[in-house]
Amino acid sequence: MTATRVEAERTLLAGPVVIDASVAVEYLVAISLTAQAEALFRSVVDQDVELWAPDLLYPESVSALRRLLRLRAIGPQAAETAVGRLSRLPLTSTGTGSLMMRAWELRQAVTPYDACYVALAEALRVPFVTADRKLIRALSNREIRAVYLGDLS
Repeated sequence: MTATRVEAERTLLAGPVVIDASVAVEYLVAISLTAQAEALFRSVVDQDVELWAPDLLYPESVSALRRLLRLRAIGPQAAETAVGRLSRLPLTSTGTGSLMMRAWELRQAVTPYDACYVALAEALRVPFVTADRKLIRALSNREIRAVYLGDLS
């Protein structure tokens, strides 16, 4: 494990973090980073970590689950179970209305959807965790602390 990964873990497990739909989906269905997502969600109980997300996490997660179902990456029962578990995730969600101005300001770097997660992390002054490598690269020159889910153990 690299020093960067160790430092990322310590920082993340010390307080609140913002997660996006990619992290929720990794937790809900077995994809490639499920173990890391499970560890992050377990830290909510074990280490008093708070997970935050804009409320668009819910429809974005359902959309991703629908796509996985259409691609036959998951079966109908797994998709339905995941959708049922989605509303019970241990996270605090917030509306996106107050995030719109900052999301607009980020339009050159990321999509408006991704910008809502970034704006929330900035507003809360906490790290942002995603399973989206492309998004991590897009945020590499920003002040936000963006952490790739795969770098957690």
